[in-house]
Amino acid sequence: GRSALHAPPDPSGGAPLALSTEFAHHRPVRLVYVTQVRLDTPHGGPRHVHAVVRGLARRGHAVTLIGPGDDTVPADLSRLRRIRPGRTLAPGARLELALAGSVARAVFERSPEVACVRICPSTSAVPETLARLSVPFWLELNGRVIEEMRRSGAPTWKQAMAQASLQWACRRAAGVVAVAENIAEHARRVLRARRVEIIENGADTETAIPGDRTEARRELQLPPGVPIVAFAGSFVPEQQLSLLFEAVLGMPAEVRLILAGDGPGRAQVEAAARAHPDRIQYWGPVAHERAVKLLQAATVCANARDGDLGMKPFEAAAVGRRIVVFEAPGVRRLTELYRPEDRGVEVVQARSAEALRAGIARAIEAESQGPIPRATVERVRRAVGWDRAVDQLEALFQQSADGSCRRALTP
Repeated sequence: GRSALHAPPDPSGGAPLALSTEFAHHRPVRLVYVTQVRLDTPHGGPRHVHAVVRGLARRGHAVTLIGPGDDTVPADLSRLRRIRPGRTLAPGARLELALAGSVARAVFERSPEVACVRICPSTSAVPETLARLSVPFWLELNGRVIEEMRRSGAPTWKQAMAQASLQWACRRAAGVVAVAENIAEHARRVLRARRVEIIENGADTETAIPGDRTEARRELQLPPGVPIVAFAGSFVPEQQLSLLFEAVLGMPAEVRLILAGDGPGRAQVEAAARAHPDRIQYWGPVAHERAVKLLQAATVCANARDGDLGMKPFEAAAVGRRIVVFEAPGVRRLTELYRPEDRGVEVVQARSAEALRAGIARAIEAESQGPIPRATVERVRRAVGWDRAVDQLEALFQQSADGSCRRALTP
């Protein structure tokens, strides 16, 4: 077994780790981050993972990222080690077992002080491996996983197995990190988590940057004077795409909807684009840089997501575009960033196509009066970036690592 008193070598093989002056109040920790998310795809999940682990590595922490995908590690991140098991495996039990094997090797080679595991329905072997090797771990929950299984039509027995497995993991975890209050409630009520911390999503402000609308449309070959409603993201059931289609199709004929992304609802998007080629365009899955260019070209960005706010409105805010969203947990965090006269966010109360249509119309009208002031956009960008989330995660991981050291040294 792994000795609790073993003094692990520095991951770089050289001198002890040193923090920059800015983060000198935190000692560096050795962290393993594990996910079944394929990390070379242009979706919110991979960007979330990369933002967190790269943010921690830049602060001097030694991070081992374990998950599928052929993504690259930036050359300046010497503290980030990448392990890619199960490259050909789809998310599920076999990938979970492959990840668990890599976790065991990483523990013996790197002696991590703490781990973080991103929850999916088949999460099981990784938490058990960490528990058996006495590595404290946090679970990261980004959706109401059991409810999502039910909504997607998963058999009842699969739901029950996933729920039992995740309840076991939650009992042994240091805690669960949830991105919104309703997801935290799912962790407490359904997964029986004892400690839940809410750490909200952010936007990658390094790539989600403001840009000139006219220039973006010229680059994307879009007409300059047409009202364009944009959505770039994952086509999951909670996005309520049918409401978005109905809302836009009920607007004046010059209003267009452009979507980019992929997911379970792709066939629905493709069918809508075929049926209404003059009103709805589907660009398919695109690189994140092109998705940002679409947001820059948009008149407004619309998000009909149900249940929670998700990540997409924060990206639109970072780009400086007005946003239309349904009332949901996390909306207040966004609306409080703007002055009333900025009209940066249109919050739609009723979950109907008619109410969504009216919200989009109000946002287009506000944009016709002038863009959101540049000073507001810069203030919003500082508030929606990932730094705040990394701050909070850093504190949790430090706490667990310190507690682990104290336990190891107790006679």
